Amino acid sequence: MMKIMNGGMMKKDELQIVSVDWLDAMSDDNTWQDLKELQEQKLRPVTSVGYLIKEDKDSTILVSSFDEESQCGGGGVVIPTNCITKKLVLKGQFNVE
Repeated sequence: MMKIMNGGMMKKDELQIVSVDWLDAMSDDNTWQDLKELQEQKLRPVTSVGYLIKEDKDSTILVSSFDEESQCGGGGVVIPTNCITKKLVLKGQFNVE
């Protein structure tokens, strides 16, 4: 579990649930690689969905699970904000109870 450190208590009902499309970096398994092949690699498009914990010019943090009482989150991902290609707010679009 990832401990959420944001200065104050976060409330589940106040957090946005978002879908974020972003470009992930590529790397190999630390073996020698032909430089031409390396130059042909592309950034990988990824979609992450979760509670939006933090968003600023440097990073966007999502968690897939959130425990309001303990202020902990699970399944966290830190995305460089400048790698985000699309963000869609999902909370409120579905009538799920």
